Amino acid sequence: MSLNDKLECVKIKLDDKRIIFVNKAIYDVLYKKITDKALLNSILVEFDELKTMMDAESQCDSVDVKTDSDTKSDDSKNIKRKLTKHNIFEKDRNELLCKMNKILGFSDDGGDILVMNITPEMEASILKLAPDIKYYFKCGTWSYFREPKVKLAQPSVSIIKALYRDMGYDVSQPTSYKVINGVKTKMARIIVKKQ
Repeated sequence: MSLNDKLECVKIKLDDKRIIFVNKAIYDVLYKKITDKALLNSILVEFDELKTMMDAESQCDSVDVKTDSDTKSDDSKNIKRKLTKHNIFEKDRNELLCKMNKILGFSDDGGDILVMNITPEMEASILKLAPDIKYYFKCGTWSYFREPKVKLAQPSVSIIKALYRDMGYDVSQPTSYKVINGVKTKMARIIVKKQ
């Protein structure tokens, strides 16, 4: 095999599959299959030239041509933000909040309700929203949705508190006791205020 044949073989291997070409050449050099020093030197020179060519090509591939609009939006590309349910479903979450406000009789700024005044119809309406709430909210830590299921006396209260907290409201549940007809009664109240 002459020098020209060896160099052509090298060029063909480079154009078809560069990794095979490099591995084959390294194999030939390491195992001394090439005994002619002039041939070995010319192949090594060719390798160096091809390597610089490949490096230049890879640099050209990685360089992007930027326009004015690209540089303006470049800041937003550099900051990687994780898409959350809060970002993706913002409109749907607000619609669910409006439905909850309507059920409880709250305004957009919040409101308060006695837990004992939550009627079975209100509770049923809130529990009907549970599948939508689970879809639009990250609610794995909410008491109502936690596994294994926890037995809650009033699951709607848990949903109300968690939903409003997740939407950025201050939620408190002060408890007071009142004597009604000689019986001491617990008066739990849910107070929701917009921050």
